[in-house]
Order: sequence, then C-alpha cells, then structure tokens
Amino acid sequence: MFDISAGELIIIGVVALVVIGPKELPGLLRSVGQAVSKVRRMAGEFQSQFSDAMREAELAEAKKKVEDVGASVSNAFNDMTSTTSTAATATTTPPSDPEKPLLLPEPPAPAEVTPESIAVQAAETPAAAPVASAPEATAATEPTAAPTETPVAEATAPARRTAAQGSEA
Repeated sequence: MFDISAGELIIIGVVALVVIGPKELPGLLRSVGQAVSKVRRMAGEFQSQFSDAMREAELAEAKKKVEDVGASVSNAFNDMTSTTSTAATATTTPPSDPEKPLLLPEPPAPAEVTPESIAVQAAETPAAAPVASAPEATAATEPTAAPTETPVAEATAPARRTAAQGSEA
C-alpha cells in the first residue's frame, strides 16, 4: 500500500524503539493499529457508498428507460383505443335517458306480394332460350299456342328429356 519493504520496517521499528522507548512502544503500536483499522473501515464505507450510488444511478437510468418504453406503449394503446372509440361513437349515439331501454331500429316492412308484382318481376327477368332440337319447346314458344295448365315441373320435364336425348344422338 505504501510500498514499504521489510528492511525499511525494521529500520522504522528500531528508530521508534530508541526515540519512544520500550515502555511506551506497545501503546503506540496499539493506537497506530486502531487508526489504521479506522482508516480501512472508512475506506470500505466510502467504497460501498460509492458503489451504491453507482448502482442507484444505473437503476435510475434503467427505470427511466422502462418508463419511456411504458409511456410509448401507453401512448400507442391510447391512440388505438381513441380511434376505435371515435369510430364507435361516430356510428352509435348514446342514449339521452339512461333509464329508457335501447331500442333497435325497425326493419323495413316486407313488400306486399300480389299477382301484379309477380308478373312485373317475371317480365323483368330474362327468359331462358328454348332448346332448338325439341319440337315441344318450339310449339310452346309460338305466340299462337294456347297456354297450358300443367305444373312447371311437368312442363320442363320434356325439355330435359329432349336435351338428354339430343346429347345421346
């Protein structure tokens, strides 16, 4: 620590023995030892306080970084929820009276089905082209042909058969 060799210590001890005397030397050595231990203790306390301060500074820096990250995440979350809430509030209006139940809007009334509306709808939809190879189909589409009272399934059955027969030929 002070770079004192063993020979130098012996010289210092002999000079102290001659100057101080053999009677006072043990008390002096004891008080020097106590002073050295106090200095070492103070140095240890200083080192521990210094290392604690460094640790606290590192922890404060780390805490600040964590708070910054938390704040940025919180801001991003708040921005996301505010855009979601503004979109939700733009589409819905809060009730004016909290005691009244929320009512759903009335669905539109169904259109009244009448024979005239069916005829209009049938006129608007394009008719299927008749199969050219079926003689029954051409006879049914002529304007002079009289309307028949057969159900739809029976009326389309000969056209299906003739189409199937036409694909076999």
